[in-house]
Amino acid sequence: MKTEIRQDKIVGSRRFSNYFWVFFLCIGGLSFLLAGMSSYFKINLLPFANPTELVFIPQGLVMIFYGTLSLSLSFYIFITLLWDIGSGYNE
Repeated sequence: MKTEIRQDKIVGSRRFSNYFWVFFLCIGGLSFLLAGMSSYFKINLLPFANPTELVFIPQGLVMIFYGTLSLSLSFYIFITLLWDIGSGYNE
């Protein structure tokens, strides 16, 4: 007698929302990081803005912090996508 076992597939971290957040966090983090670096070096690194007029302390420093934080979060979500954490099946 053959027994049928029901399997429910679990998607895990590979959802559209995670791809969306990785893309926009990476773009935003790079923009903030480049704006902060531009205020420190007084060289315009962004083609669509002029952040060289920002005072480095406190605005430039905060932008570098937010850019680093955003890129770190983007990297973390990308790694969870790459490893496909949370996927599998239930029997």
